[in-house]
Amino acid sequence: MHGSRKKSRSERKLERAFNSDPYEHYEHELPVEGIAAICTSATKDSEIEEYIDREGLSEVDRALYLLEHGSNIQKCSVLHGWRRLQDECNDADLVRVIHEIGEIIWKMDEEVQIAAAEGILTNLPNFSANHMPELLLLIKTMIGMRSEAVREKWKPVILEYVNHFPVDQMKKEVCGYALERGDCSEPQDSRKLCCEMFGALTHRLESKQIEELFLHKALSFCQDTDYTVRIAMCGQLNTIARAIGLTLSKELITKELKELLADEEKDVANAAFQCMVEMIDFFDESYRREFVLPLIKGYIAAPPAGSLHLLLSLFGKFLWELSAELTAEEDALIFCNFFKAKAQRNDQDPQSSVWRGLCAYNFPAVIKSLGPRKYSLYLAPAFKTLCEDPSVETRRRMAAGFHEVCNILGDKALASLRDPFLTLIQDPEPEVQEAILSNLSVILHHFNHPNNDDRTISNACVVPLCSYETSIKGHWRKVSLLLDQFELFPEFFSADVLYDRFLPILFRHLAQSTVVVKDKCACLIMSFTRRLQNNQQQAEIFTRVLTEFGRSKSFWHRQTFVSCCLRCLDHFSRKFFREKMMDVTLELAKDPVSNVRHRLCMLLPHIKKVLRPPAPVDMLASFNEKVSRLSMDHDRDVAEAARKAQACMEEMEQEHQRRQDLLIDDEEDRLDAHREEEENALLEAAHELEKQQRRKALRELIA
Repeated sequence: MHGSRKKSRSERKLERAFNSDPYEHYEHELPVEGIAAICTSATKDSEIEEYIDREGLSEVDRALYLLEHGSNIQKCSVLHGWRRLQDECNDADLVRVIHEIGEIIWKMDEEVQIAAAEGILTNLPNFSANHMPELLLLIKTMIGMRSEAVREKWKPVILEYVNHFPVDQMKKEVCGYALERGDCSEPQDSRKLCCEMFGALTHRLESKQIEELFLHKALSFCQDTDYTVRIAMCGQLNTIARAIGLTLSKELITKELKELLADEEKDVANAAFQCMVEMIDFFDESYRREFVLPLIKGYIAAPPAGSLHLLLSLFGKFLWELSAELTAEEDALIFCNFFKAKAQRNDQDPQSSVWRGLCAYNFPAVIKSLGPRKYSLYLAPAFKTLCEDPSVETRRRMAAGFHEVCNILGDKALASLRDPFLTLIQDPEPEVQEAILSNLSVILHHFNHPNNDDRTISNACVVPLCSYETSIKGHWRKVSLLLDQFELFPEFFSADVLYDRFLPILFRHLAQSTVVVKDKCACLIMSFTRRLQNNQQQAEIFTRVLTEFGRSKSFWHRQTFVSCCLRCLDHFSRKFFREKMMDVTLELAKDPVSNVRHRLCMLLPHIKKVLRPPAPVDMLASFNEKVSRLSMDHDRDVAEAARKAQACMEEMEQEHQRRQDLLIDDEEDRLDAHREEEENALLEAAHELEKQQRRKALRELIA
């Protein structure tokens, strides 16, 4: 006798469901006491709101009552709602609110104190000068709180506050407070805040005021016993230097900067180096040549411990700032050799992939700084190597900056970058493909010279493009970005490639994607069709648009057909539209779906232009009848849209008549006539295709 039958997976799952406690997970997620607390809180909030409504409290009194008696949620709501208070209260009331908040906020929960910081920071520009003194008292209170999280949230408030405080009161109120925070007896966080406040104050004060009020105090922080304070001061030296001018900066600030560059703490030295790089463009040419260039060459020759990451991160920036000083070939060679060395793979160095990634990020700036000649002489092998790097992130960065390198090399791009481009475009990783394809039109523009008939480069892009499009089908934003590159494809790809490979992609997205993508596809389909040389192919495309969209059973497709009509008018003549698209377009006026009729109303003014003489009179009469029908549509939105279209058409025709009376030549008419001449063969092919289809349908019917 056989053993019992083994239960299936679905049976076991069903059995577990029956045997388990249905309320077990709910209790685990939210304990009973938690539910009780929520109910109590909701009841209290409701009672408070009822009291406010019953008493008819003003906006100010309501805010103050909620801050005193409300829940944390209600308090946070008040503190995030400064804009409403500012709109509905006068200055005196707002001063009162700020004062009351300052009296009670110190004893509120941390959540509320943080909400107050966020609300004030967002609305600081809307406070008037009358509010500033009370706000400063409030900010001082909160910056002195024990909670580090609260202090950190209020620091940006005081720094932004500096930008709005009246300048004439700045010396006494804000500068005085900053100097208090910077006293040597204050903790390091306080002194760091002082450094940041000095940086903010420089934007509001003149050079002389800065020198009198706090310049020497700021410079003393460069020698502070705490290294974090010295780092904070490094972050402000550039701002202060630009505020006090070059002469005074060279006398005072560069002296401190040199000492900071030699600081025993590597983090301080790195911060000082970053500050110096930011100041390169501030220094004059002689100072850059005599001080900055030798110093950076020293860093390049023997990077201080822990500084290599910063050095490579900023390499492109400082090389560009110093490019005018790199007149000697040996100086340029020092930078080239250092950069090439770090761009090479070094299995002995665990950080090698990081260095290569930073080199990839900086490569466009390095070429821009040194010029195309030095790229060809020294850097081309390193560029090719990084495009083949084992690190995906390095290759992605090379791909992301490839178009910039093309712009820099100009006419030399094809000869210099052909092989690296073919390597990147065929990369198997989607991130690398996305990076190189996002600027493909720019790259192909540099590779597509008028006297160059070789399509090897463009043909090599076809398979990667189709592969990448397949991988992003479900991501409409990525599809939309990819379609942006399609606009110039007729310049780079043959008509056969457009018809066989890219148009099927566009038709698929025209049928299945989002409205934004569909509109782009409609435009591209018409643009590509216009550029095709084969009239038979052109006729087939229009037949497909008419049958699959204009007469589709799907109302979504019929709506999309309206977009195709609009884009057709952008690329084809009025006569072509009348003969190929008009009948199906006007049929939509009787569409059973109101959304389709509504969308058609937006097209009516464009159709009206198509029906100007020498358009057939009977077609114009049919159009006018459809417009009248739509203006009396049973759907209110459709009728309103039709009436708006009628008003627009009347105004448009009046302007057209005025231009005719004044004998003003219409560029649009000339362009239309030119298109019409080009389309004679296309219309013949379209008519022939229609005849073939009718014969085929008749044969099938007879059979």
